[in-house]
Amino acid sequence: MSSDKRHKKKRSATGSPRLVQDSDHTPPQRVVRPCVLLAPVSQVLPDSLHAALSQAGLTPRMEHDPEMAMAELCLLRREHRQHRIGGQTSEPSPLVLAASPSEDTLTMLDALTRHVPDIPVLHFDGSTLQTHRAASPDAEPPVVAHPPSKADVSDAELASLLAREDLSPSGGQS
Repeated sequence: MSSDKRHKKKRSATGSPRLVQDSDHTPPQRVVRPCVLLAPVSQVLPDSLHAALSQAGLTPRMEHDPEMAMAELCLLRREHRQHRIGGQTSEPSPLVLAASPSEDTLTMLDALTRHVPDIPVLHFDGSTLQTHRAASPDAEPPVVAHPPSKADVSDAELASLLAREDLSPSGGQS
């Protein structure tokens, strides 16, 4: 018998692998949503943090810089709003603080409160995730009003300024 025939016999005898599950012990499917995890570069993340994130159904996107964390949060917020407009129901992605906030992080949290109040902020206390700031989904972000595009100097003022330059000692007189 050739080696090809023997391999074919082995594969057909064993069949394809099947997963056997007991229907009474099948764990429920968990919906996992992203979150932004802000942690210092030097911090080693404990297994209890990963367990707390998993228990909350969160998949972390790690950031070390508060500005980059805010940018990532805004992208996730836009994605969440697009899903909501499309009729899907979901919760907004939270910010998770792995350490006590630094001065830069406090500045970012202040900006989040003012500009995107619908993003929840959680912090890890060493064993569980606690709410640092709840989301305010009904709060509207501030409206950014752009000033009208107008020259700072009017035509009359410009003509007046140009006329004065011609009268200066170095301007035009010899």
